[in-house]
Amino acid sequence: PYTFSLPPSPMGNTHSSNLTISDNDYELVIKSSKSLESLLATEFSTRGRGLHEHITSAGSALPPSLAKNLRYLATLRNKMVHDATMDRLPDRAAFVRKYRTSVEELDRVVRARRRRAADGEVA
Repeated sequence: PYTFSLPPSPMGNTHSSNLTISDNDYELVIKSSKSLESLLATEFSTRGRGLHEHITSAGSALPPSLAKNLRYLATLRNKMVHDATMDRLPDRAAFVRKYRTSVEELDRVVRARRRRAADGEVA
């Protein structure tokens, strides 16, 4: 396994910015999904039973490109867990890249929301 770290986040959710990338694809998809679900619930007050539902719950708070990347991750997680014929990620590097990009973009969105809130704007 290896670990990647993103720059420190003002979100205070260290679980969202650090992820040990397991050699096991099942562990990778489950831990990354749990991390994203937690981040969405904490920062956007989303509700749901899985990443797809959290993305839907966030609605227009997420830019379309971010929602698309998150849905890609959620779909692959669901296929890995529920599709008996899928026992590994079809493109592991793409999954990790989209996860990292999503966390970075979520961080930017949260920072912008907090700046607007500090300036008295409606988020």
